[in-house]
Amino acid sequence: MEINIGSLRYQYLFWYHCEKLPFCFLFFLIFTPQISASSSLIKPLRILVHDSFKQVIGADNFFHPVEIKFVTGSKLRLMLMWGKALKKNDIVIGLIDEDIFAQESAQKKVCFEKLGVFVSIENLKTKINIPWDSDYFMPFGYAYVGFLVKIKKGQENKKRNANFNDFHNFSASLKNNSLILSDPRFSSIGRVYQKWIQRNFKGITAELQPKILTHTKGWSGAFSLFKQPQVQAMVGYNTTAIFYQKNPLPGVQVQFVKIKNILAPLQVFSVGILKKKQGHHPYIRAALNVLLSQTIQEKMTEAYLYPVTDTELPKAFAEVSP
Repeated sequence: MEINIGSLRYQYLFWYHCEKLPFCFLFFLIFTPQISASSSLIKPLRILVHDSFKQVIGADNFFHPVEIKFVTGSKLRLMLMWGKALKKNDIVIGLIDEDIFAQESAQKKVCFEKLGVFVSIENLKTKINIPWDSDYFMPFGYAYVGFLVKIKKGQENKKRNANFNDFHNFSASLKNNSLILSDPRFSSIGRVYQKWIQRNFKGITAELQPKILTHTKGWSGAFSLFKQPQVQAMVGYNTTAIFYQKNPLPGVQVQFVKIKNILAPLQVFSVGILKKKQGHHPYIRAALNVLLSQTIQEKMTEAYLYPVTDTELPKAFAEVSP
């Protein structure tokens, strides 16, 4: 009997691999979940965000798991002062440049990591469109701080408008008990305003005192009172005038006050990376890139803020710029 050796060889190889197939399948069934589970061991990136950015930032903007918590500006500041709440987070978005951690270098060095650990500072400077020299905080959005004034409709281009030759002219245009200010002890706008007044209008506090109706704890309190008929002006962002273009008050137009030869101060909202004893989250660098991406920066105007990268602005933003 003649045996075909080649045929036997092919039969052997066929049945050998067929027997191995169940084993291979079993291998992937057992070990693939463990491989994927190992990647899930990385905890979500925890981001603490000023609630001004609810319309700008969402978990779907990131390419990796994140946990986002929105808090008010006053609560964010208290959390920074307490320190303990920071241990649960990796990134803070919405830090105000006038806040305690941006001003006192010893404290910011304790709580925040230098940006250069994660990104190239030189590359960042080529993207940012405002003056910026911080080693710790990355700018994210900004607005100008100053006075917003109500002008009766029909008078915008006549005797009364929002342009003044000096601060005394503006002060004289206000009635007593008609101005709302924000308390600098609780409000970032209040702190910016206080420094602006001290720097540019020395001695004006006494002149302005009879005009003040109240000091509110925060921006939201001033915003609520501004609609009252007896209120003529408040301290706020220039972009708030855009909000009132879309949501007008009865019988008046809201304009941002411009005082000749006096620049309105910038309030910059920044991003800070919190220090960690056991090392930083591996997704921080990617998250910083997302925050400066065109997708996010284009949405900044929805929060009534200017983007910090070169992004096309709606016409209304150009109109209210100082």
